[in-house]
Amino acid sequence: MDDWHRRTWGGFGIAWCADPGTHPDAPLPEVLGRLIAALEREPGERCPVCGSGALRWREDVAPLCASCGITVPLPALSPAAVRRARGEGRALVGV
Repeated sequence: MDDWHRRTWGGFGIAWCADPGTHPDAPLPEVLGRLIAALEREPGERCPVCGSGALRWREDVAPLCASCGITVPLPALSPAAVRRARGEGRALVGV
């Protein structure tokens, strides 16, 4: 387990990465700050952590950024972004 994930356990459920091999490049405090800021503004179209539009729906965790691996909180995404995440590509399945 790398340092990023070791430090994440204290924020379990806040900055959740479903795949331990994929996580944001930014330090955990910056990731949390971006998530909190996203929840304090109008819902957006992209991942609030890395800015990617590559959102996918994973049944066991909901919207997942395919780029940085973060589980994006539903309130941070517009209804259109959620629809796209549910419809784009294949649904990701947990292992």
